[in-house]
Amino acid sequence: MSEDLTLLPEVQARRKLRKQPVRIAVLAPYGAWIGCGVLRVLRLKMPLQPFDEACTERIRSAQDDMNVELTVGYESYQPLAKDPLTAKLSETGS
Repeated sequence: MSEDLTLLPEVQARRKLRKQPVRIAVLAPYGAWIGCGVLRVLRLKMPLQPFDEACTERIRSAQDDMNVELTVGYESYQPLAKDPLTAKLSETGS
């Protein structure tokens, strides 16, 4: 399933995962930047799948293992303010 959702717009990925709890983390550059374009899924981490009853109980006791984790990012970023760090990075094209 992870291949099906990678690079998909975040809204469409959440629709496909509507029956599962989802945790979203936005990957962004350091500093003051504005995300431009579509917010897309960069990485997907699915919860553990139980293979027996004992495993099911361990997974239920660890809440983090029950969430789908999406790491998302915008197609591009533009500097928000002209500070020395963002000005230098935008001039070099990094």
